[in-house]
Amino acid sequence: MQRVRSELETKLRSEELEKERANRRAEDHQREIEELREQNRSLEAELSKVARVGKREEVDFAGEARMWPGVYVSDKLPKNGDFILAFRDPSGTPVDPQILIDNKDKAAISETDLDKLVRDAQERSLAIAAVVARDESQLRQVDKDTRWAWKDGIWVLRTTRNWLPRDLDVLRPLFVQSHYHPHIEFRIVRPYVLRSVLLPKFLDHR
Repeated sequence: MQRVRSELETKLRSEELEKERANRRAEDHQREIEELREQNRSLEAELSKVARVGKREEVDFAGEARMWPGVYVSDKLPKNGDFILAFRDPSGTPVDPQILIDNKDKAAISETDLDKLVRDAQERSLAIAAVVARDESQLRQVDKDTRWAWKDGIWVLRTTRNWLPRDLDVLRPLFVQSHYHPHIEFRIVRPYVLRSVLLPKFLDHR
């Protein structure tokens, strides 16, 4: 009888220990799950913060550019660039040629950024595109030296938020001439002609 009781007590203790181990494992797993959830929430918050910064940059640009006299800025584009910018005629109607705008706020503009901008302009059948950095320090030296350049059939302007209004003053006479004389087409004007005429003016406006 004593032996049977001892065996039952041993078995009971063993089951209790196993139950305690199972409970500890469940608690450990629950803590891991909570830690992962917290990490996920932190990651989502950081990603949301980055997205808000990018969105705010675009909204700030659009609001600022719409106050420039005689300038039209489209709503935010769903893809292939951020905005389309154009000059307005005396009636206030936006006229061709139009500029595809891509806002950038990063350490430095890259060739990949420019390649994508050119593809986006080609996709939209626009002859002119501009990458707009928030600050001059985000432009490389090559960007500053070739601010107006012909790239794969697209005229690309490399500029900043501060420079763009003055750059538009440089472009405005040519755009107006192109609008009232439709035979002037940016895609077929010899690249070296526009580059030799406009590049010095852009460099003077830095």
